[in-house]
Amino acid sequence: LIIPSDLNQFANQGLLNVKDFVKKTNEFRKFINKQPIQILGVLPCKIATNARFLQYTYPKRRELIPKRYGLELMENTIYQRTELSACTEQFVLDGDEQIPDPKSIFDYKPDGESAREFELLATEVLQKIGMAS
Repeated sequence: LIIPSDLNQFANQGLLNVKDFVKKTNEFRKFINKQPIQILGVLPCKIATNARFLQYTYPKRRELIPKRYGLELMENTIYQRTELSACTEQFVLDGDEQIPDPKSIFDYKPDGESAREFELLATEVLQKIGMAS
């Protein structure tokens, strides 16, 4: 399980609820002889790219997750970028009607920074689950 979070205080309040839910779910899974759900970490996402924020605020927010909530943080980050929001806002015209036609970031801008961030995240996940070295 990867828990997405923008690392804002309001979002972080839900982390303990998620942790408790997974614990209760795993108790039931043990009862029915199923493997437990493993929390791979909290994924920082929708993170602003403002230089001052990244220099001063973001490191403090990253430190807070393991200290206060006892959850590991994913190494990679998905930043809030124009290309990422633009790929989901694509549409096709059907007469006068706009029909949503979202695109994968890999289709929309495969060489962009957002695609690279998701590739790095995929590699990290594969490493964490033992499918890559």
